[in-house]
Amino acid sequence: MDLDAAPGSVLALLGENGAGKSTLVRIIAGDLRADSGEIALDGVPHDVRDVAAARALGIKLIYQEISDAPPLSVAENIVLGAWPARRGFVRGRETRVRAREVLDALGVDLPLDAPVSSLRLGERQLVEIARALTGQARCLIFDEPTAALSDAETERLFEVIEGLKARGVAILYITHRLDEVFRIAEEVCVLRDGHIVLHEKVADAGKDQVIEAMVGRSVERRARGREEAAPGADRPPAVRLDGASSGELFRDVALDARPGEIVALYGKVGSGASEVAEAIFGMHAVDAGALHVGGRRVRFRHPADAIAAGVGCLPGDRQREAMFRSRSVAENLAAPSWRAIAGASGLVTRGGRRWRTGAGTIGCASAPATTPSSRSGRCRAATSRRWCWAAGWSAVRR
Repeated sequence: MDLDAAPGSVLALLGENGAGKSTLVRIIAGDLRADSGEIALDGVPHDVRDVAAARALGIKLIYQEISDAPPLSVAENIVLGAWPARRGFVRGRETRVRAREVLDALGVDLPLDAPVSSLRLGERQLVEIARALTGQARCLIFDEPTAALSDAETERLFEVIEGLKARGVAILYITHRLDEVFRIAEEVCVLRDGHIVLHEKVADAGKDQVIEAMVGRSVERRARGREEAAPGADRPPAVRLDGASSGELFRDVALDARPGEIVALYGKVGSGASEVAEAIFGMHAVDAGALHVGGRRVRFRHPADAIAAGVGCLPGDRQREAMFRSRSVAENLAAPSWRAIAGASGLVTRGGRRWRTGAGTIGCASAPATTPSSRSGRCRAATSRRWCWAAGWSAVRR
């Protein structure tokens, strides 16, 4: 695979889950070793043998999965790996000064002394970005950085990227949002099945061309008209909130989600949108109003109650909140259905037809979730497909 990224420009990397985007950028960032070929900066080949070597060259990767140190403070996470120290002791005041300078450049106000474990996902993503911006950067790699950011945070990130471009930094930008590509990128590169199938200047590429390169076929896009009813408009709601409240998390929320319908809960970090979804999944008690699932009023005390009622949840931070990272992908896939696939003794065995069929749809049934392959989109899809394995689930994504 041949790929060039010019200084002072953004190269957008696109492709479906499992196309090879994450593997490629991890090789560039020293997290994986390439079997052959070379990586060159300013025309000079370098041996990027590990992450430390890549960072010394100014190559830094902001992973899609959060990779912070939860017990440490915001300031300590920002300077992680580059501690300001004297005689072997970390200088706390200088740590906070450096962290504040980076956050000010991002236009972000976070409590420097708070542990990052107390922050929401979007805020932790900003800490990841801030850490990558410390020190000299020649090539920055962003792996879907806006997935958990609010509109205001995304706009600020784009401003920072423009500033980095002006300083001559080469930027590789992985995203599934085509609008972002045409907003900030100069070139677009599409991967499919581990091969580059399109590499064009953004000005010369159209959205339809990019989409067809990603999926390998012509795709007909049709928007539903304002007067066209949703598929389940004439059916009773699968999920209904009627004046629902949960302490200080959210108050007096009313919504209906009908079969075959997608209902979007929109709001920036801290607005309560995520908490509404969590309450439907039994993570927070609905202490006022009512929650109905399948036409029946329910009071979930635990996510297990929601699962038994046919409600699934796809968390925003799937690595930490949805995957059993020491277990195989097949076991992750089967997690909500353990009772259904257990034998008379209550033990789960891998020999059953349903186990083999369900795990086979992922394509990596024997890979443990801690292996590098679990970071690919194909294996992370297990957290989504686990709910599709059993029919009739209502999915809640936050």
